[in-house]
Amino acid sequence: MIDRGGRRGQAIGAAALFAASATAAGAVIFGLPGLAGEVGPLGAVAAGLAAAAYAGAAAWYATGRRIVPFGHASVQTSRTMSYRGRVGVAYIGALLGAGLFTEMSTPLVWCGALAAGAIGLPWAMAFGAAFGVGRSIPPLVAASRGLPDTPAAVVQFMISRLPRALRLPGLLTAAAGLILMLRLLL
Repeated sequence: MIDRGGRRGQAIGAAALFAASATAAGAVIFGLPGLAGEVGPLGAVAAGLAAAAYAGAAAWYATGRRIVPFGHASVQTSRTMSYRGRVGVAYIGALLGAGLFTEMSTPLVWCGALAAGAIGLPWAMAFGAAFGVGRSIPPLVAASRGLPDTPAAVVQFMISRLPRALRLPGLLTAAAGLILMLRLLL
């Protein structure tokens, strides 16, 4: 049973707001390349760039690299904005939900943005919304479980333990993306 009051209730409310803003921002940000891909040959250009990016991501996973090229390792959010209650939670959710403006743990984020231009607006928005939902999982898990699993503890677990476990799925995802983009080009 979920406690509707107190700290857990506040945490669940904040996590839900984070998830809503992350999902909306993901749909909008990934929808923009999808909209551009609808214009003339830009979709085919995006598919070619996405195919090259997926090939690079597959190589990244296969070689065991840890730092994502152009992964924004030094990007920080606005501290004053992030402490503004609900507005701050929505701001952080939108920033993380878009995924392109923060530190990346996988090159598949760039692949997805390029692929969005190849698949068109509706699919790109759906992809972006799903991306935002995925980025919302740590705070949602932390809020539903209560203390001691803070969002930071869940993220730390995901950063420290999951990358090794997700190497093969990441490689397979990159290979599948490459095949899909090549299919769109042919």
